[in-house]
Amino acid sequence: MIRVGLVGFGYWGPNYARILSSMGDAEMAWCADTDAAALERVSTAHPHVRLTKNYRDLLVADDCDAVIVATPTVFHEDIARATLQAGKPILVEKPLTNRWESAASLALEAEQRGAIAVTGHVYLFSPAVRYICDELERGVIGNILYMTASRMGFSPIRADVDALWDLAPHDLSMFMAFTKTMPRRVSATASAYIRRDRSDVAFARLEFPGNVIANIGVSWDCPFKERRMLIVGSHGTIACDDLSENKLTVYHSEQKAPLNRAGVVDRPTLDGAEPLERQLRHFLDCIRDHERSPVDFKAGADVVRVLQALSESVSAGLPVDLDRDPS
Repeated sequence: MIRVGLVGFGYWGPNYARILSSMGDAEMAWCADTDAAALERVSTAHPHVRLTKNYRDLLVADDCDAVIVATPTVFHEDIARATLQAGKPILVEKPLTNRWESAASLALEAEQRGAIAVTGHVYLFSPAVRYICDELERGVIGNILYMTASRMGFSPIRADVDALWDLAPHDLSMFMAFTKTMPRRVSATASAYIRRDRSDVAFARLEFPGNVIANIGVSWDCPFKERRMLIVGSHGTIACDDLSENKLTVYHSEQKAPLNRAGVVDRPTLDGAEPLERQLRHFLDCIRDHERSPVDFKAGADVVRVLQALSESVSAGLPVDLDRDPS
């Protein structure tokens, strides 16, 4: 039984608690939150869990084997560093931190300590994204030409990061998994309509090696919810609508009729596994097998580096090259 300490019981923390309560080989043993009302909700829903307002109590507790951080992003760095120094496995919600320098420093420390350190890019564990990665590996749609993503809706207005940092990490992590590389140049524009100090809509353009381009649109202020993505290749296209019952549609170009670019249409059947449950299971497996995760702090830091470059582009009104040293 792996006993988990959860730091943060706000918007996303209850989902971890729900899944942990259904697992037979793990449990939520501790929960830390500075909000007394949040701890009261934990006490009501999970009366066996030990509660504290100080997350450091988890780090010295003998009955806490691993830590999950689901706090606002601005607190990630301090909690993650303290957990690494305490020698406990850790999973941190995306984005890893709000600055590339701190994310890179955490990634280096985790590597030096040989720590089990996972970044919570949950979409990488969805059945649809795993299917896409497998299809791309097999060359089903040929070489990637371009990609698009739209992530819109009436989302919660975050107090710690803007819409770009809140929503775009999902699509960035997927695009980087599909291409297996970082973008070499990015540009973005954003505006703040709801609050003056925080952008609630942003549009980003990414240029990957091999002349692959990608666009991402995100917004907290859209009357309908949209989670769509396109991966267009030289021999076909994969369309993903995460809100649809049939999430994936694959368009195969006809080999003998190249002008028939739609070709054969395939709608694969996916399993109904919950991505967050798969992510949590992956974290527990890494702990038991003491294996490094492909979604480690280095992967999390790479996404933060792109986010920071996009923010720089918004501020300067110019493209930003990622080939240069961000320091």
